[in-house]
Formats: sequence, structure tokens, C-alpha cells
Amino acid sequence: MRTALAARVLAERAKGLVGWALGLVAIVALQVSVYPTIRDSQAGWSDLTEQFPEAFRKILRMSDYTTPTGYLATELFTFVLPIIFVGVGAAWGARSATEEEENGTADLLLSLPVSRVSVLATRVFTTWGVLSGLAVLLTASLTVGTILVNMDVPVGRIVAGAVTLLVLGAGFDSVALLTGSLSGRRGVAIGSSLGIAIAAFVLYLLSPLVSTLDALLPVNPFHCTLVSLPLTDAIDAAYMAGAAATVATLVMLSFLAYARRDVRT
Repeated sequence: MRTALAARVLAERAKGLVGWALGLVAIVALQVSVYPTIRDSQAGWSDLTEQFPEAFRKILRMSDYTTPTGYLATELFTFVLPIIFVGVGAAWGARSATEEEENGTADLLLSLPVSRVSVLATRVFTTWGVLSGLAVLLTASLTVGTILVNMDVPVGRIVAGAVTLLVLGAGFDSVALLTGSLSGRRGVAIGSSLGIAIAAFVLYLLSPLVSTLDALLPVNPFHCTLVSLPLTDAIDAAYMAGAAATVATLVMLSFLAYARRDVRT
């Protein structure tokens, strides 16, 4: 039953998933292909980035931009890739808790000899599987791309970066899952998850410039996962553990809310 449900979910969302995957590979290929130009004119680019306003360099976490890891951290891991993983997590999390009601199939599915929690858990694990697949695809495409253009980036650092994005996506998946389980409305679930994501990301970007925002960093999901930019540094185990615990808590609350909600059929 669970396998059949997971297969159905993947089949129904195959086109969208392929789009996300192709977009991810295309963005990685584009950014990696540009790096040889940066490397061949390293002195000029170093002078140029030094002329950027200090506030701009802090916001984009521009550190050692002309190095392979510094370039990828700035161009991919600070902004573009987080958007992809947060977008997939929020969209899939919202549908997990509301799709059957929207499709008018809730009565049929919930009449089967399987609990609501089991149904929702299957969808959750399917979403995590998709996010994991994207993380693997990112790791593979970046590894191949960096080898082709002679970028010296350790595979372990690429894996660490992909893991942080996986946890980030799972975090906003759990937010959408909880709001969807409480409201039963996909628009509310996506809107709340993306709204929190935008607010958290803006606070994350501005924190180097506004000291009063530092107090919020320990609970900021972007800070908790990207705080040390694993591509250029090690994963912060404490922050990652806190992020994982938050995801687990939100998912458990989602199960409780979904089990108790009066599902519209």
C-alpha cells in the first residue's frame, strides 16, 4: 500500500520533478562553465570584487571569490541552490497534507485499511526521497563539472554542501506540512512556508550588517544550515542537529494535526 502510494505520488508529479532536476543541472553547468574565465583573469576579478561595497560583499558572503570553493559558495550555495531546495520542499510539503482533499479522493483513500498517519508519513518520506535524489544529482553534476574544468574542490565538501541543502529543504517541507495539516489548504501551506523562508533569508543576508539581528540567528533556518558554508568550511554539527530536531518536531506535530482534522471529502 505504501509503495503504491509513493509510486502514484511520483508519477503524478513526474513532469515537475524532471523540470526541477533539469533546472538544477543546467544552473550548475552554467556556473561551472564560467569559472575558467574567472580563473584566467584572477587578478582582475580580485581587484573588481575588492571594489564592491563592503556591505554588498558581506551580504553575499563573498570570500575568496576567485578560488573554486569561494566562487561556488557565492554563485550557487548562498542563493540559487537554496531557492531550489526550499521551493521543492515547500511545494511538496503543501501537497502532502492537502492534495487528496483538493482532488476529491480523500474519502476513497482514507476508507482503506490504513491510518491517516501512515498515509501522511508515506508522502513525507517520498518528499524526503525526492530531496535526497536532488542532493545526489547536485553532488554528481558538481563533481563531474569541477573535474571537467579543473576546479580543485574536494568531493567531501560538495557532499557536505548538498547535505545542508537537503536539511534546509526538509525544514521548509515540514513547515508547509504542518500548516497544510492544520488548515487543509495548499495555498495557505505554500504561502506560509515561502513567507517564512523569504523573511528568514532576508534576515540571514542582513545579519552581518545589523548587529541587533544576531540574536535571531540561532533560530534562523538558513543560518542553522548554511552558517559555515560547508563548501569552504566544515559542517556545524550543533546547528545541523538543531535543524534536524526542529524538522522532526514539526513533522510529529503535523501527524497529530492531520489525524485530528476533519478532512473534507
